[in-house]
Amino acid sequence: MKKNSGSKKNNRESKGHQPEKNKQKAEKKPLLTIAKENPYVTGFFVILGVLLILDFMIHKHETISIGNVPEFYAVYGFVSAAVLIFSAKALRALFGQSKKR
Repeated sequence: MKKNSGSKKNNRESKGHQPEKNKQKAEKKPLLTIAKENPYVTGFFVILGVLLILDFMIHKHETISIGNVPEFYAVYGFVSAAVLIFSAKALRALFGQSKKR
């Protein structure tokens, strides 16, 4: 004899499926929690901090004066990447993308 386990919705919930409303809200962990759980992330942040401190201490021999500004190359790289991303979005909107896949 076959047992009736109820509606399909109850059956899905009993197997660990989340309702559709909860799927949209992904659980976000704070950055410090992630760093405490993973030693590689902690090491990465330590190395970044050391490099940040060393950038203020090391004397640079630049041919242009703006290269001697602390964290110039970090800011320059970030701005360059942001410009590249926004220009790619603009080109995609301008020319479109073919959907042959």
